[in-house]
Formats: sequence, structure tokens, C-alpha cells
Amino acid sequence: MNKTMNKKERAIWTEKRLVSTNAWRRKTEALPGYAIAAEEVDCENDIANMISEARRLANKTQQDVAHEMGISQSAFSRMERGNATIKNFMRCLDICGFEVVLTPKNM
Repeated sequence: MNKTMNKKERAIWTEKRLVSTNAWRRKTEALPGYAIAAEEVDCENDIANMISEARRLANKTQQDVAHEMGISQSAFSRMERGNATIKNFMRCLDICGFEVVLTPKNM
């Protein structure tokens, strides 16, 4: 069942995503010669997954979000497959009721 998350639920969801992403990244970076390529792919996949998940949690279709962004549904579909600029990523999250929060790394 789709539902709209409140601010606290969004923060918990975001933190879980960051923890799992960071754990995977540490394992990948241990592989020689693979770290740089993996970083690029990982980032694209994370952004695509966040776009898709934000849309789903906002109970919106691709067409709904695309219309609000002023782009075609097919262009939005490409964004959900990893072809998104930072500007469009931020616009999509805003339309879906999310925001990006930066936190310092645990040292």
C-alpha cells in the first residue's frame, strides 16, 4: 500500500538508504581498480532509485510528475533509469514532497 510519509518517517527512510549505500560502497572500494567505476554507477543507481521511490511514496504516476516538471513521461522514465541531472533530481524530489539533507560523515 502506498502512503505519504511524514517528516520523521522520511528522515528514517533516508538514513536507512544512506547506511546501506555506505556499507555497499565500503565493500566495493576494497576491490582494486573497481572503485572509481563503481562510484559512478552507484551514484546513478542511487539517484534513479531515490527518484522512483520518492514518486511511489508520493502516490504519483510517472505522468503526474512529468507533467509538473514540464517534461514527457518517457523523459521522466529515463530519469528513473539513471539519466537525471542534479537539477531534475532536485525538482522531482520537491514535487514529490522530499528534500535533500546533507550530513557530515561519521569519522
